[in-house]
Amino acid sequence: MSKCFVEDLAKLYFHKFGIESACLRINSCFPEPTDRRHLATWVSFDDLTRLVTRCLISERIGFTVAYGISNNPERFFSNEKVRHLGFIPEDSSEPYREQVEAATPPGDPHAPEVEYVGGVFCKWGHPDDEGWNA
Repeated sequence: MSKCFVEDLAKLYFHKFGIESACLRINSCFPEPTDRRHLATWVSFDDLTRLVTRCLISERIGFTVAYGISNNPERFFSNEKVRHLGFIPEDSSEPYREQVEAATPPGDPHAPEVEYVGGVFCKWGHPDDEGWNA
């Protein structure tokens, strides 16, 4: 909810007052992907640095929502609408594929942590529930 609120607030401030902002959606940023989901959502530290740099030095960003994602063959998200930033990811999760697939079994495609964008957080219950994050 807070993510949605802040993005909508940034959009309002751009349209009403001309204040430019970039909202970055970062899914999994680790030294390397560690599970099958990361093969599609991973952004390397270097690519994240490139994205932030492009947001800071681009001539005009307006109101932009960009995904922090490397050049992975599988992707849940696209940055096609933010080409104006000039962000070109150079890294990919592909070199880690064999290692990740050997270490982690495929998930159930209907399990909440696989099916939904929120990943593992979607399988957790309410904090008041017993064992909510087990």
